[in-house]
Amino acid sequence: MVLKREVEELMKKLKHPYSMSKKDVQKLISELNVRISTLHYVATHDEKTGLHNINFFKEIFAIESGQALSGKAMSYHSVDIDFLKRLNDYHGHVTVDNLLKRVGMALAKELRSYDVLARFGGDEFVIMTPGTSLESACMIADKLRMSVVKDEVLSPYGVTLSLGVASFQTKDNFSTIVERADKALYRAKKEGRNKVCF
Repeated sequence: MVLKREVEELMKKLKHPYSMSKKDVQKLISELNVRISTLHYVATHDEKTGLHNINFFKEIFAIESGQALSGKAMSYHSVDIDFLKRLNDYHGHVTVDNLLKRVGMALAKELRSYDVLARFGGDEFVIMTPGTSLESACMIADKLRMSVVKDEVLSPYGVTLSLGVASFQTKDNFSTIVERADKALYRAKKEGRNKVCF
């Protein structure tokens, strides 16, 4: 990766700061900070949507699940765009990439500042809602579903979402809560799509 090599080169230069002027050292440190910030962004964000990626999501999940074990409620949402392959076949990759980004924006707009949204991959997103019971999480999920249905850019394409919701239980880890939410998601799809199941 180019960014990583650039950071390594800048670090090498910093090993011998006495051979540079103070101004050059400050410039080098500033440049290094920019590269590290960019590297961090690339490592934690999805390229197509600009949302967090699944690796970042799992890190935050580990922290939040620790708090959930102490009794704090937490819910998890599996979110899937209905019939994305059909949209892709009809409208093409560029349009679908734009629709993915717009769905991400519509979801993010409806979430609270401490909720965590990430792109899981393909047509799937994941959401963690800390401090949220299953009942509240289902209401949030339905609000998210409706925000996509009513979105002025997405509605002409008929974009809808199916969502599966699961609430954290003491025996849960990332895999088990995902499995329960995914089962609920598949049920939502089986029952006609554009709905929330838990």
